[in-house]
Amino acid sequence: MQRPHVTALAALLLAAVVPAAPAQLLNGGAESGSLSPWVPDLSGASTGNPSIIKAVTAQVQTAPPVAPATGGWFFSFATQPAGPAGSHVRMSQAVAVTAGSPPALALTGRVQTEFGDPGEARLQMLGPGGNVLATETLGPLVSDGAWSPFFVDIDVPAGATQCRVTLTGSVQTGAAVNVFWDDLALLASPWAKVGPGLPGTAGLPLIDGAGPLTAGSSLVLSLHDARPASTAWLLIGLSALNAPFKGGIMTPKPDISVALPTGPLGTLVVPATWPSGLPSGFPLWFQWWVQDPAGPAGFAASEGLRGTTP
Repeated sequence: MQRPHVTALAALLLAAVVPAAPAQLLNGGAESGSLSPWVPDLSGASTGNPSIIKAVTAQVQTAPPVAPATGGWFFSFATQPAGPAGSHVRMSQAVAVTAGSPPALALTGRVQTEFGDPGEARLQMLGPGGNVLATETLGPLVSDGAWSPFFVDIDVPAGATQCRVTLTGSVQTGAAVNVFWDDLALLASPWAKVGPGLPGTAGLPLIDGAGPLTAGSSLVLSLHDARPASTAWLLIGLSALNAPFKGGIMTPKPDISVALPTGPLGTLVVPATWPSGLPSGFPLWFQWWVQDPAGPAGFAASEGLRGTTP
């Protein structure tokens, strides 16, 4: 997989966007000293201990003990043994999604793991009958004894009534699930798909963005389903253009254009750092254009993507 580096995005002078209020995740930092309203699931554990998952102020696994990332409490999946390698435990919480919810939600938080035990963060959008409409997952999360931030987001499909957050930890070595969680929040996602794409050889090229877009945070822009062994241009705009181009619509005003090879899989992953000093609520626009003879004018394009500083 290609991993070229983008060193800077741009200085922004943009128009504000006011996001809708997101669904609310309760007791995301364990500061109540209990699990409620999180629901534990110990069905993947073989030892029968009823109190594997707890809100704790410290956890003695190594020296020094695990301490909270923020506040005075955090969630530990390691207060009792869970079983041999492959055993797992999880906890979940479902929150209501209303008509006023934003078009996408993002789960942010911090995870610490030890001894190679992996964590997983999953978002699911549920319909009125509890049926799963969409799923996004992030894992395995392995942090090697330090608190590490994570981010996973999901679009809110039509008909969704709930968003279910599920956190899982698994045993890699030993008998305890050495996975710890803190500072969890469900927010309006800073990413939104805007504007149509233009299909090519493998269908519609897919653009995605990941990262909280806070000052100095890491972000990733990705491209999938592009024509292999071709060239893709990542367009970055300080404003939207939404103008006809090559049989499609160019969503960003192309203030920055970066040409990158799509490689044998037609996939690109571009890591970068979100600039500091940007005002809250200001967006930046992205889009991929791919050289592709299957397009109406020799090009295919992803949908537009807007990232907004929270």
